[in-house]
Amino acid sequence: MRNPPEITVVMPVFNTEAYVDRAVESVLYQTFENFELLLINDGSTDGSLLRLERWAKVDARVHVFSQANQGLSGARNTGIAHAKGEFIYFMDSDDLIKEDTLHACYGYCKSNRLDFVFFDAEVIEDGAQNSVLLEKFDYKRAHTESMILSGIEMFANLLKHREFFSSVCLLFINREFLNKIGLLFENDIVHEDELFTSILFLEARKTSYIPTSFFLRRLRAGSIMTVPYSMKNINSYFVVGTKLLAYTKINQKQRDVVDFYLKEMINAAVWKAYTMPWKNRIYILILSLRSWRKYVRIKTLFVLLFKKYTGS
Repeated sequence: MRNPPEITVVMPVFNTEAYVDRAVESVLYQTFENFELLLINDGSTDGSLLRLERWAKVDARVHVFSQANQGLSGARNTGIAHAKGEFIYFMDSDDLIKEDTLHACYGYCKSNRLDFVFFDAEVIEDGAQNSVLLEKFDYKRAHTESMILSGIEMFANLLKHREFFSSVCLLFINREFLNKIGLLFENDIVHEDELFTSILFLEARKTSYIPTSFFLRRLRAGSIMTVPYSMKNINSYFVVGTKLLAYTKINQKQRDVVDFYLKEMINAAVWKAYTMPWKNRIYILILSLRSWRKYVRIKTLFVLLFKKYTGS
């Protein structure tokens, strides 16, 4: 009888037939072997499900769950509900991890009794992306040290050095800690990692950093990271901001660091909206002045109003 898995890897899958085999392989070929891989088929309409079922037949560590499309958050929450490992790791079905990722993170968390550990990433291109786009995505930290701190101390340090990256694919989490704080992914928004990861830091008793790029993030046309900025993006950022402010009403000692975070996140979200149609920009201006004035700089409002978008 197989021992209970020490790690659960959760991989949501939605129409990534061209990439999912390599993603699964990068997990199955890990130097650490006692894990389960939960493949959450989130209503795929291509041949993804067939590929997942093939993997489940050849490796007993692979388990497939299918559901009607619920989005990335819903798929990850399904994975959390079925997870059995002591630790949990989330990755996307078009990305890769290096072969020693699970071994290094598991050993570091266990030996230091961490709530979670985080690490860096490299960006890989899909062949259609140009170097200018690749330069916009930098997931390496130059000023963060591998010390053990409380989550709120680490969060503040990362924000100070502009080295906070919200992607949950850069986190290796103790599942008991995750269950204890009752944290799930927010449904019906994009940028759900902004909320999940920030609360994870705010709640953690002990966390640390491994200065290694274990994660390989793929940039491809049509992915969440490369589609045009829209009202769904800005509305999602505002939802994240609203949820974090509600969190600080209960956890007032975290208010200063949350305010610092929102001044960066909300301001950046509004700044990027200059690429939208004029009527949307006016709507965002009104929302910013009405509800987010504390977090949006005057310069950003001028960009929103007057910067011309050339499409480049």
